[in-house]
Amino acid sequence: MSRKFWLKLARSQAVLWRLSVIISVVIAISTAINLSKKLPYPPGMDQDRYLENGQSFAEHFVFMWRTPIYSAWMGTIYLLCGKSVETTFFAEKIAAVALLSLLVCWLGWKIFDKWIGLLMAVWVWNCKYLLLETNGSHTLAASLFVLSLLCLYLPADFARTALAVLMLFLSGMCRLEMRVVAALVAGYLLVRYFGAWMRDDRVKKVIGRREIVAWVVVTFIAVGLYALFMTRVSALEPSIPGHAFRQNFAANYVERKGLSDKYPDAWRQNPVIWNEVLPGATTPIDALIKHPVEVIGHFYWNLKLFIRALPANVLAFYHPLLMLLLFGLWAWAYWVAGGSGGPVLNLDPQKLLPAWLAAILVLIPITIVLRVAARYYQQLIVVEMIALLMIARATMMYLKKAWLTDKVEARGVEVFQ
Repeated sequence: MSRKFWLKLARSQAVLWRLSVIISVVIAISTAINLSKKLPYPPGMDQDRYLENGQSFAEHFVFMWRTPIYSAWMGTIYLLCGKSVETTFFAEKIAAVALLSLLVCWLGWKIFDKWIGLLMAVWVWNCKYLLLETNGSHTLAASLFVLSLLCLYLPADFARTALAVLMLFLSGMCRLEMRVVAALVAGYLLVRYFGAWMRDDRVKKVIGRREIVAWVVVTFIAVGLYALFMTRVSALEPSIPGHAFRQNFAANYVERKGLSDKYPDAWRQNPVIWNEVLPGATTPIDALIKHPVEVIGHFYWNLKLFIRALPANVLAFYHPLLMLLLFGLWAWAYWVAGGSGGPVLNLDPQKLLPAWLAAILVLIPITIVLRVAARYYQQLIVVEMIALLMIARATMMYLKKAWLTDKVEARGVEVFQ
């Protein structure tokens, strides 16, 4: 084909890209406006407490013990909103979703291509349970996890891993369960470094001088922040409750037995519920030994919820027809127009991306032990999107290859005849 044709195609793609970005921004703005009308205020439960701690951060520079980064984030937005608590609630929700959308778009661009990145950004703005969830700590933790993945693609190779782990640490300062993810990644890196050291027998082959400096700086920042958080603890919640399993068991028990009339506030009534349902038990292990039927029933209930909640996390759309159209356009671009659909998986230079994606899956058994809800899987949104896109592309590749093979064989038969 002539050079003129390719120049025209390139220009049309550039125009289409700009138009797609503008449409995506319009979708995001319209969804945000609509969302501000649908979210309940006051939000209730944990988000009320987070709003209070945001005020405490803004006025007294103190942090909520279990979510210090989130209380700082909330307090900053509270100041920017003129110290209006109601405005802070809605502004924080929109800002958190927008941040996650932008970061997911960037990551999709890195892993696949810019078109897939844009599709993933709009997809975030259409995750129904993400948008309608009032508790925003999961969304910020998810954003910091995606930022951790993006750090693996930094041009400064010596700082990639250290900064990625620092972002995981900050994510753990938003949600307690993310600390388990950070610990797993840190353990994996230690094993990896130690194994490489044992094979090469020279430390400088395993980790360079500049990388050591990066790790020292990151460690200094993490330790300094943690010390600050622990010395400036909010009096609203001076320490983390030691009865997480009891609370979650009580809430699940009331839900699965339909006892909301008897126990209207299961979270606060958890001591009464625990003593009535699991008499004589003092710890979760003790409860499992003395009352196995009830505890196993709790796990089974969570497992049933998990089977529904995980796919609904990314497949329950706020605008179903819009997402159906977007996925149809992507499939058309690949099948008819010959688009690449992005590479199968563009791994980071150090091939650490799969380890990060695998570590985040630990949230699944944690929720099955405690309690399953769609909001607990917000940190898994990007993992689910990547997996679904890869499965969809692999399926299209297989079908297209099979179709072309049948077509070639049919032509061969005609020629032969």
